[in-house]
Amino acid sequence: MYANDDLLNLCMPQSHSYTCGIVKNDVMQGLLHLYVRHHLAFEYEVPGLRAQRLMLPSEMQNVLFRIAKVSNINYAKADVVDFKRLYCADRKTRDILYRAQLMIRRFMETAISTLSMTTSSNQKGQLQLCYQLKNAKKLVLGVSDIKKTVRSFDDSRRVRYIKTAFFK
Repeated sequence: MYANDDLLNLCMPQSHSYTCGIVKNDVMQGLLHLYVRHHLAFEYEVPGLRAQRLMLPSEMQNVLFRIAKVSNINYAKADVVDFKRLYCADRKTRDILYRAQLMIRRFMETAISTLSMTTSSNQKGQLQLCYQLKNAKKLVLGVSDIKKTVRSFDDSRRVRYIKTAFFK
């Protein structure tokens, strides 16, 4: 499904029959996707994340805001093309966005390991994992169906991939 180099483990508590994986550096799903789509909301929850965005070139920041404004990333195809072009063109930009992804991953790991989880479904009937935050918001993880074990995770449980995450 994904190259192991592109995957990071978000270890679920042992009480779960599965663990989670998340793709990095992909604007259409995973950590980079949820940063691009929901960076403003994550900036309120993740200390230092806003500072990372402010280090990006202004053209990249403008593209991020345009993509975040649309209700569905598919409505921002031209901006996604611009994002990919800017992302590929500059190593410093990639490094900043990689750090932002890792910051969000740490935030999500803390939520998964310390908060109780409920489940819900989206309008398409796909599973969502919900974590109640202290500020009355919920962190919602959109996950895949259960897939095969990923050897590099050092976890024998099967995997659900986190496609996106947002706050309600």
